[in-house]
Amino acid sequence: MGLIFMATAGLTPPGPVDGIPRFVKARIGSKVYSLELADTLAKRAKGLAQRDRLPQNSGMLFLFPFDVNYDFTMESMGFPLDFIWLKNDKVVDLYENAAAGTTDVISTTVIFNKVIELSAGEIAASEIRLNDRISFETSAPEMTDQEGMDEEI
Repeated sequence: MGLIFMATAGLTPPGPVDGIPRFVKARIGSKVYSLELADTLAKRAKGLAQRDRLPQNSGMLFLFPFDVNYDFTMESMGFPLDFIWLKNDKVVDLYENAAAGTTDVISTTVIFNKVIELSAGEIAASEIRLNDRISFETSAPEMTDQEGMDEEI
């Protein structure tokens, strides 16, 4: 689950459609993932909470309209996660194996504008490292709405 917002250069996918998730493909280390976009305040607030699992090679990409430093919680999560914090498309921090169902705060000291959540163990499996670049299909998505710019969760 996350509390989140973003901005980046690149191709803008069609705007959000209520109830229909949008996805982008991303090469993360040695693997390719299908990432569901969390590109509205409501999607960022809910994140992956209240799901039992993620399909193989999938995750969620949180997009923020500006540089941020927000915390995440695993309180409503049904499975453990790995977190990848990005500044534009560069990995600026990693957090592995965040335990599900805890009130622990998952945070970083760096500023970021994107976060990727994957099933626990995927950081190790994909061999992603600090300062690596994440390559998105064509370009990384941009924020297309200004929803939540002045709001905090």
